[in-house]
Amino acid sequence: MSPAAARPSPSLLRDLAALGRLPAGADYRDAAVFRGLLAAWTAAATSRPLAVFAYASLLWDCDFVPRRRTAARLHGFARRPCIYSTCYRGTPRRPGLVLGLDRGGSCTGMALALPAQPAAALRALFEREVFQGVYYPRLVAPRPLAGGAAIACLAFVSNPLSKAYAPDLAPAEIRRIIATARGRRGPCVDYWRSTCARLRELGGGADLERHLPA
Repeated sequence: MSPAAARPSPSLLRDLAALGRLPAGADYRDAAVFRGLLAAWTAAATSRPLAVFAYASLLWDCDFVPRRRTAARLHGFARRPCIYSTCYRGTPRRPGLVLGLDRGGSCTGMALALPAQPAAALRALFEREVFQGVYYPRLVAPRPLAGGAAIACLAFVSNPLSKAYAPDLAPAEIRRIIATARGRRGPCVDYWRSTCARLRELGGGADLERHLPA
């Protein structure tokens, strides 16, 4: 039976969320599931230091003021152009394309420490990243680029069961979408240029800049 066909109960989802093993097939659009997830992560962030791993738009468009920013590398996941955007950077008829964390490889980003009272920040993040089911929350442990212990982070990972998941687009199609799509938050190309600019500051992003229009 597929994960989507056997949706876990909200109580099980809360337990799995606390352990960072939430199934990608969970229906995050279900209000009870969403509330359970949010409650579990809020409790976790209140009881222990927790950051958010920013790897794309959160690098330059964050929903909260981080207590601390730490450049870090996450192993086991790579940043890839694999998510259709039908709202923020595109429309249902002409989707945009944004970045997601996919399994395999590694990527640089920023660990953004959540506020001491994290509830409002987490609600804003979950409403932005989770509710449509395109990403799912996962506990990860990137390591600071400057050295030191791994940092416990919430990361929003690509949901491979979402209809918005598009991992196999040809380079020419990626460039076409980026150059032409526009959504509620503006042109898709602006998202890409802003993300690449922040990644250059971290010494990365060259692999993404090849997708930008001339």
